[in-house]
Amino acid sequence: MRDVKRRPTVSSASWVVMMWIVVCASRPVSEWFQSGYATTTVDAYLEGSPTDRASFLVLIAIGIIVLLRRKVAFGALVTSNRWLFVFYAYCLASVLWSDYPFVAFKRLFKDFGNVVMVMVLLTERDPVDAITGTFLRVSYLLIPLSVVFVRFYPELGRTYTGYSQNDLMYVGVTTHKNTLGALLVVAVVFVVADLLWRRAAPAVKRARFEWLDAAIVLLMTVWLLRIADCATAVFCSIVGVGVLLATRSPKVTQRLRFVEFYAIGGGILWFVLDSVFHVTELVVLSLGRDMTLTTRTGAWEVLLNADVSPLFGAGFKSFWAGERMARMWSAIGAHIVQAHNGYIETYLEGGAVGVALLMVMLLAGFRKIKTPLVQGDPFARVRLTFWLLALFYNFSEASFTQIGILWCLTLLVIADGPTPLLAAAAAPAAEAAVLQPAMLTHKWVAHPSIGARQFALQRAPRNSQ
Repeated sequence: MRDVKRRPTVSSASWVVMMWIVVCASRPVSEWFQSGYATTTVDAYLEGSPTDRASFLVLIAIGIIVLLRRKVAFGALVTSNRWLFVFYAYCLASVLWSDYPFVAFKRLFKDFGNVVMVMVLLTERDPVDAITGTFLRVSYLLIPLSVVFVRFYPELGRTYTGYSQNDLMYVGVTTHKNTLGALLVVAVVFVVADLLWRRAAPAVKRARFEWLDAAIVLLMTVWLLRIADCATAVFCSIVGVGVLLATRSPKVTQRLRFVEFYAIGGGILWFVLDSVFHVTELVVLSLGRDMTLTTRTGAWEVLLNADVSPLFGAGFKSFWAGERMARMWSAIGAHIVQAHNGYIETYLEGGAVGVALLMVMLLAGFRKIKTPLVQGDPFARVRLTFWLLALFYNFSEASFTQIGILWCLTLLVIADGPTPLLAAAAAPAAEAAVLQPAMLTHKWVAHPSIGARQFALQRAPRNSQ
């Protein structure tokens, strides 16, 4: 309730997006009610769960209704995010050469639900507030619940894995430690960013110990990171907090106008240091892993030699299906359903064309982040953080085009609504001043997307839609 009061401009439609993200970040609806289809067989994975299909369909339908009621200019949305829609258009075309076209189309429609939810947030009156509020609420719900599951309900929060089913895995509200790790990365970045924004608020507006709730959730997240033993999540969390802190300095953000040159120089420097001092191996070993990345490299070799078109791939979500899936399970020696590398996964499904379009989409998204970042917009720092984490995370896990919290966030940070996020941050106060001057009150506020003291006009009643 406190967060709702902090964000009076966020509509009730954001709760639909929150429900979508909660399901994507935790476990399918069918597994919450213990009626899910086990993915231990090829047929079960191909068929899926009717309960999950129905739940996703309902949420997508509600999201589309919200967009229609808002009279969204879909042409403007497509124009603002042309490469995102080009990528999904190619995914739709790839259904044609899939071995299971109907299954591929259903999976694409469900994945496109991420785009619908992204557009719901981007068409909010204050999209920055809606995005931060939604993901903070998800974190405040799922992180404490994961702690409760792990500590007091081990049948829900823990599982056993490995060939002998004797290896304990802490999963919290999710079904696998890697899914829990993705949730923890998102929670760490948003909670730390929120603490930094609160610190930047005017002292007169701060309540005593108002930071305590965020600090408690952050400590819970760190504890879960420690016991989950997910090296990718630990690495990404450290990188994410480091980027947030480093970009607080105006001197750093001003220099980011030359970030492309720094990236090239950094890549060359890393290559030289790795050749001489084996830096990559040191980083991997420091995370408690070996250079096979828990047998991933062996699986990648098998997958890259699979019988798919190098140019177009197997079709959207069609590689892990049918006889090919059975052959891969036999060749790899494990029942996996993704390549544990987002770039290889995209190649298997969309070929070289799919990988090229994915990279163009990500680079186009970075161009949208760079300008507000250099201008000092604090939310652009969050966008840059998750853009970088998407690149790093997908070296050892696959989040691209997956029903998961990180893919939804990746789409959010590279997309724009009809109004760019930087301009939209100041829109609610200006709009209110024009439309209803009699209902306004003057007060000092700290807008979470700006994080600095400013005098603004704030509408008294809470927006209901």
